[in-house]
Amino acid sequence: MAGRRPRLRISLAAASLHSNASRQRECDWVNFENAVEALSSLTLGHMTLLKVSYGKSAMKKTIGEQSTTDVQAIALKAFSRIADAWSLTGREAAALADMSESTWKRARKPGFAGGVSRDQGSRLSALIGIYKSLEIYFDKPIAGQWVKLKNHGPEFNGRRPIDAMIDGGLPKILLVRKYVDALSGGV
Repeated sequence: MAGRRPRLRISLAAASLHSNASRQRECDWVNFENAVEALSSLTLGHMTLLKVSYGKSAMKKTIGEQSTTDVQAIALKAFSRIADAWSLTGREAAALADMSESTWKRARKPGFAGGVSRDQGSRLSALIGIYKSLEIYFDKPIAGQWVKLKNHGPEFNGRRPIDAMIDGGLPKILLVRKYVDALSGGV
């Protein structure tokens, strides 16, 4: 079939913090929404990427053979789309990703040759998870505006979530992720 993109399968494993039990999960990724789901599952260090395979089963590659730059490129592309959806300025997007504005401008373009640090990867993963949870919990207009609206929730004290996350760095981004996950989960 001409024009059809190959499927990408991402296999993840999660270990429970309270026991030695673990679970595995696989998802097919053929569009942005599925990529957000897969990448947000990598958040908070509880998930381990086992393998990435694509195309026909004969073309499978394990994560050991798969370049981490592919995973980084996916995360950067997803965050770039999120930055657009949230109407972030270049300064805001760069600060959330813990990059300079000039690096962020280069990172947004396909073929970015730079790397993403572990901290930056954690930030991108958590931000993708925040986006996903907001899309689940709120209607489209509010989900896109939420990070820029003043919030009197316990994590924000009347500040905009974007400002709290920029000022608080990765620890605050992770707290916001937990907060938004709790909202979307009905807590």
